[in-house]
Amino acid sequence: MKVVFSAVAALLCLNACSLKEAPESHYMVLEAGINDSRTVLDDITKVLWQDTDEICVNGQKSTSVTLSEDCSLAQFTLPLLDPPFEAIYPASAWVEGKAVLPEQQRYVPQSFDPRAALMLSYSASGNSMFFSHASSYLKISVANAGGAAIKRIEVHSIGDEDMAGSFGADFQNSCLVRESASGKYVTLLPREGESTLPFGEPLYIAVAPGTYASGIRVRIVDEEYHYADISSYKSFTAEAGRVYRTSMDFTPTGTVIDSEMPEIAPPAKRILFVGNSHTVDATELLPFMLNSAGVDKVELTRVYHGGYYLVGYNTNYTLADNCSIMRWMPGWMRFRGTLTTDHSLKDAVDEGPYDIVVLQEFAGSSYCWDWTKNDYAERAAVRGLIDKIRQTSPNARFYYYLSHCYGTGYSTLQTYFNNDNVAQFDTCISENAAHMMDENEGFGFEHMISTAALVQSLRTSAMNIANGFDLFRGDALHMDYGAVRYAGACLLWKTLLEDITGISYRDVPFRFSEFYPAASAYTTPVTSGNIDVIRAAVDAAYEHPMQITDLSSVAVNTNYTDEPGASMLDLTGVKAEPVTFPVDFNIGYINEQATNSLGPQPFWYSYGVWVSTSQPQAFAKWVAVSRPRQDITYTRSFSNGSTNNLSTIKVQGVWTGDYMEFVIPVRNFAAGTNINLYIPIYSVHAPIFWYFDYLDGDEWKCNHSTLTSYGTEPFERDATVVLKNGLNSVNVQMHFDNAVPEGWLRFRMRCADGSIQSESGNPVQRDEPNMSDGVYYSTVCFWSTTLTAVRFSIL
Repeated sequence: MKVVFSAVAALLCLNACSLKEAPESHYMVLEAGINDSRTVLDDITKVLWQDTDEICVNGQKSTSVTLSEDCSLAQFTLPLLDPPFEAIYPASAWVEGKAVLPEQQRYVPQSFDPRAALMLSYSASGNSMFFSHASSYLKISVANAGGAAIKRIEVHSIGDEDMAGSFGADFQNSCLVRESASGKYVTLLPREGESTLPFGEPLYIAVAPGTYASGIRVRIVDEEYHYADISSYKSFTAEAGRVYRTSMDFTPTGTVIDSEMPEIAPPAKRILFVGNSHTVDATELLPFMLNSAGVDKVELTRVYHGGYYLVGYNTNYTLADNCSIMRWMPGWMRFRGTLTTDHSLKDAVDEGPYDIVVLQEFAGSSYCWDWTKNDYAERAAVRGLIDKIRQTSPNARFYYYLSHCYGTGYSTLQTYFNNDNVAQFDTCISENAAHMMDENEGFGFEHMISTAALVQSLRTSAMNIANGFDLFRGDALHMDYGAVRYAGACLLWKTLLEDITGISYRDVPFRFSEFYPAASAYTTPVTSGNIDVIRAAVDAAYEHPMQITDLSSVAVNTNYTDEPGASMLDLTGVKAEPVTFPVDFNIGYINEQATNSLGPQPFWYSYGVWVSTSQPQAFAKWVAVSRPRQDITYTRSFSNGSTNNLSTIKVQGVWTGDYMEFVIPVRNFAAGTNINLYIPIYSVHAPIFWYFDYLDGDEWKCNHSTLTSYGTEPFERDATVVLKNGLNSVNVQMHFDNAVPEGWLRFRMRCADGSIQSESGNPVQRDEPNMSDGVYYSTVCFWSTTLTAVRFSIL
């Protein structure tokens, strides 16, 4: 097949021969045309047959072809076949019963790679067929704005839709059928024997038709391996047989927009954080802040290794399984990925270029308080890391991050600094940070990010009194999950994001509202009573990162009240990425105990958020609306079942009105759909009457009736289900009268009466949750001896 300028089509076909007679009877001839409605792909090009074309019919490849005089018809000789006929062009595209759109395509002047020009046809009977285009096409023209010659162009789906690869074939409707979502993308390479693509000429790229819900990204790579990423985050539907035109100027940092494709914005600024759990602390709330402010021009990559330092990162730069990589893209609720160390730092660096790189040093490493240690190993490590990262990010701006100092009582602080974190701060400044920021050392850091100064300054305020752990959690090592993490994120915003976004951190609407005074997962809310001292500390740490600012004169109200639930349930700015049913919430991990914030469910311990591991946007949030005793808070933790060592989330101290809310993103969710919720629950001295609510349109609905408990002295209550002591398998069915074109399904498992509690014989009534040794013992686990998930299914 070839694409020609329609004005000269006749001239190009002068050498075409006339149609031949049919061969012997054990062969057959199919006459093939191209659907008139799809013949003209755009205003200058036309598709015609050529004498090297081959088709595949019912799995059999044609053996010869004869063309009509104008090349609009072709006769293909094939083995004798029985109708109906299912045909695909080119024959090479049919592989093991699938239509294959090549992931790598070659540049063809004024045309597209014929291997990628997929067409399908169907005939119930008869030997005449008309083919229709099954590929969509991007026509990209790139102007030289000072960059090197183009080595390749990549087109990615920002979501996980495949743009190429294997597809099912609907021959009757002449369309490809997506059967997987693995994020395969298309790369356009130069012609065979050439090394670059031309500037200014149209470059055709065939992609799979369909909707790319999160948009597309075009990456241009030049001979010097500089990149330009041009992204559109708008949903884009590519139709088969259409050409979508765009033009752009190529520089490593920008583009010009002129396109029939969705509007392509300037590339997002990409930030790489390299650090340990202190970097996790300071960055964890950034996605919520970015979403709430409507920022769609930033992408974050976070490299993590617990307790690590820059010398280790440099020495083990290429070491596999040395660190984890987590990412955030606009519209994602949170960082995605795990804290499992299954990558090298080089893996993350090779994903460059990055516009900004943040290198965090660990205030708990002796390299941070002894500049001369090991013949200036710290100096060599930082220079080595910067040199390595500049290989793929030559224009990156580097920032040095000195993480916070230890809380009183921590072993390192006691051993080396006489339990004095001010002394530790002063030493780390003089023996590390001062050298890092010394122009004579030549590192070239743009600015110093100092959560050390931030935390030390906050410790001079009355805010430190409210939290008995030096503003940390009970481990004296990590930031308070709430207000202190929020302050760290604000400092990063002020340093890195204000110039990019044009938004002051003070104008970002996100607030952390949950108060959870458990030592192991302490969260301080951000309120009108403490926001002034937080802002004063952020501004001081930005202006004076190497000194402690006395904030004792800033008024602080530390009388925090319980306002649960909102901190990680805010969907502002989050794009609904539809799930595939059934949706599973894993109730545990075989032989892997999740006992801390860095375990398999990292948000449960810290924020009461339970994430579906297979569907990254589906999550659940525990919301405690009650406080039966003001001096005791409920607890959330993990529990291991003795039967199969299955670790699961656990809540203790449940009371009337407390609930677990499940949130599931959907698209094209039809009215009249029925959902079944299967939920395994293990109850020990815990409430037995529960409602199951679901949001249908604007109305919370609940199927409920008067239920009777187990036992010889039963209780009666209005509820959806009643639980027994021990293991329960609950199935709840819910009918939706309203459709959800795009958005969120919400379900709540809500305690109907906390006072009626399970026991092995008869349930009992108590005035408060069951207690043991002064703490709540009333326990609800989501657990089963055999099944490993809470499951939402469509009936």
